[in-house]
Amino acid sequence: MTSVFLAGCAVAGAAYAARAIVKAGRAGKPLLSAFRPSKSFYEGSFDHQMNKKEASMILDVKENASRPEVMTRYKKLMVLNHPDQGGSEYIATKINEAKDFMLKAKR
Repeated sequence: MTSVFLAGCAVAGAAYAARAIVKAGRAGKPLLSAFRPSKSFYEGSFDHQMNKKEASMILDVKENASRPEVMTRYKKLMVLNHPDQGGSEYIATKINEAKDFMLKAKR
C-alpha cells in the first residue's frame, strides 16, 4: 500500500515538473528559467562609507522606514547571521552598521 502511494507521488511530481517546462517553452523562456528564484540579488559590493541607500538595501526596508520596521528587520537578520550561530562576522558588522545608520538618520 505504501509503495503505491509513493509511486503516485513520484508520477505527480514528474507531471508537475513537465508542466512547468512546457509552460516555460510556450512563453519563449529558457527551460530552466522557470526554476530560478524570483527575487533578484544585488550584484555590487559594499561602499566604503555607509549611505542611506545601501543601509536600506542591507536591511531590506524602504529608505524612509520607521524605527520599529528597522528594528524588526534588524532582529530577524541578526538571528539568521549572528557569528555565534555560525554567521559571518563581516555580514553581522554590516547589518549593525546599517541599523545604526538608519536609526541615526531618523533623529
